[in-house]
Amino acid sequence: MKFVFNLILCMILSGCAQFTNLVATSTPPEPPSVSGVLQYYHNAKALTPDELNELYAQEEARMDDADDPERTLRVALLLTLQGTLFHDSGRAAKLLQDYTQKSEHDDDLRALASLLLSTLTEAQRHVIRYEETKLELDGVIEEKSQLQQQYEQARNRLARIRHEHNKHEEHYQKVNEALRQEQETVENLRKQIEQLKIIEKTLNERKLKKPPST
Repeated sequence: MKFVFNLILCMILSGCAQFTNLVATSTPPEPPSVSGVLQYYHNAKALTPDELNELYAQEEARMDDADDPERTLRVALLLTLQGTLFHDSGRAAKLLQDYTQKSEHDDDLRALASLLLSTLTEAQRHVIRYEETKLELDGVIEEKSQLQQQYEQARNRLARIRHEHNKHEEHYQKVNEALRQEQETVENLRKQIEQLKIIEKTLNERKLKKPPST
């Protein structure tokens, strides 16, 4: 935001310089009142905050002085100064707009007011576009943050699922190994039983073939 307001001041200064060049190349020569307003603005920028506050209070208190047609322009320029307690670009634009519509003012001063108003209006449009872009950017950043959070949550869930899967897989392997061992045990016992049956059968056959004793 500070950059944007600095841009406003630069644009105002640029506008003033353009106006000065325009008047300097025309005839008759530049009226002293225009030079006075521009010099006033440059001098005001060099003042301390306290000095600016005092100067603004003095100018504001004499706003109704009809004998000083430059005062409204001076107040409007003071209102555009960034970082002051009285900074108010909206009121500055209103003062300049009203000034341009009063035919009793000097034509060159009205031209200066019109130029300042155009410059200030354009600068305010830049501020509005900046705010809109900033809001849009903030929205994108917020959406990105939410998506990042959702991604992290999904990744954590996947890690837990994989962990559970590995646990179940390990358990399955243990159960499968135990089952295999039991099957081997059963098979070995079956073979032993078969062997015992064969031995038993052989013994029975021998017993039957043995002659009776006398």
